[in-house]
Amino acid sequence: MGGDFPGSGLTRVVCAAEIGLPGCYDAVDLYTYDAPVSTRVEAARTVADIERTHGSRPTVVFTNLTERPGARVLCHPYPRAVLLAALTTSEEKHLPEMADRLARPVPTEPVPGQGVVVRRDVPGLLAGLPLLQHRPGDAGPYLTAGVGVTTRPDGGGVNMGFYRAQVVGPDRARIFLDPRTDGHRNLREWLATGRPMPISVFLGADPAVTVVAASRLPAEGDDYEIASRLLGHRIGVAGSPPVPDDATHVITGLVHEEDEVEGPFGEFKGYYAEARRSNVLTVTGVFATPGAPMPTIVAGAESGLTLMSFQNEYLMYAHLRGAGHRSGRSATP
Repeated sequence: MGGDFPGSGLTRVVCAAEIGLPGCYDAVDLYTYDAPVSTRVEAARTVADIERTHGSRPTVVFTNLTERPGARVLCHPYPRAVLLAALTTSEEKHLPEMADRLARPVPTEPVPGQGVVVRRDVPGLLAGLPLLQHRPGDAGPYLTAGVGVTTRPDGGGVNMGFYRAQVVGPDRARIFLDPRTDGHRNLREWLATGRPMPISVFLGADPAVTVVAASRLPAEGDDYEIASRLLGHRIGVAGSPPVPDDATHVITGLVHEEDEVEGPFGEFKGYYAEARRSNVLTVTGVFATPGAPMPTIVAGAESGLTLMSFQNEYLMYAHLRGAGHRSGRSATP
């Protein structure tokens, strides 16, 4: 759980469902910030100031964004307690449990009663989303918590990954697909056919899915199958490339061979990524669940490092278990 933040302007939320978040967010102290705040640096600076003053980062929904009336943004969306709750496990037993789940067959049954959230067209495409500029030195507003879904041209190799995107217009962004990623591998295969690569970017789905999106997994296969194993039920998906049925925000588009200068950008590891050439993403559609907070990973501290450390732990543990090593207790960082 988090802590109290006196004098910060935060208001504690009694129940996550009150502000459109799933029940796993009840595992942390959840807050809203209702005073007017700008999406350009001010929201991210507010989170950083609270963290400096109180020693921890709040999971907070900004409800009064001056440039996007009616929109809401969720900062620090994936604290460790939320990930554990989403996976229905605990700090003491998550490593052996997740290793066991990865070794099981892919579940075929969905969760009873699990439905598809309602998403509507967003007027203005990217211009209608509450995108933050996180730091003064950033090249502009960035999409940081979007999970990009790509496939090979034959429809196989379904891959999820976090790929930052600098937004430069309502239907145009510059997306960084690291050459070491499977998303970049899929891009090369599409470009070899003379066609741009279709991509879907989703936000607001079950936080457990983000654990898989942040993980380095085998290039072959389907990342949703891994997520289904970890959750113990089949994840409902739709679209091409497919996105989870419960995603609250979805962006569809095409990644082109054309590139433009992207960055600089303040990475969550604490350094600035220098300006570089990244592929152009043209946006064909933006869809959102009315009133749902849109997650963003604010650069610095826990926001991105939690996902990185979490996936390193469970994949290494599962690898050692598969190699015949056994331990009577889980490792706690």
